Amino acid sequence: MREKRQKRLVSKKRYADRLAARAVFTGMTVLFSLIGGGMLVVSIAMLFEKPVLVPFYALLAFYAFFLARICYKKEREVERVIPVTRRTANLLPPEESLVRASDLPPSHQQAELLRAAPQSKETPAEELLKATNRHDQ
Repeated sequence: MREKRQKRLVSKKRYADRLAARAVFTGMTVLFSLIGGGMLVVSIAMLFEKPVLVPFYALLAFYAFFLARICYKKEREVERVIPVTRRTANLLPPEESLVRASDLPPSHQQAELLRAAPQSKETPAEELLKATNRHDQ
């Protein structure tokens, strides 16, 4: 029996890339299956009219089904992932997270977040950057 792997959290771009790969392989599987089915119908129809062509169409049908099976296997090999969103960000391991929640309880967080900014003197004019227009230089 196939074991169930845990889905990995990835960026939205990687998630979109995986979805696109799965869509391409799924589309190719359907396309080759339809082509194989069509060739099989044609080979059966040719059985009475031109029996010489039946092996050719049957071989084309077999080859199309073979390609469909390869595409199906490739689609199954594409890793299933979950994009990082607001809902899933808390599932990231701490060593992979750049921003972490505070360890303080919510009641202490309010006091910490609403403290007044320290009083300081203004920055001296010599330390300020001067805005320049590049066309004037």
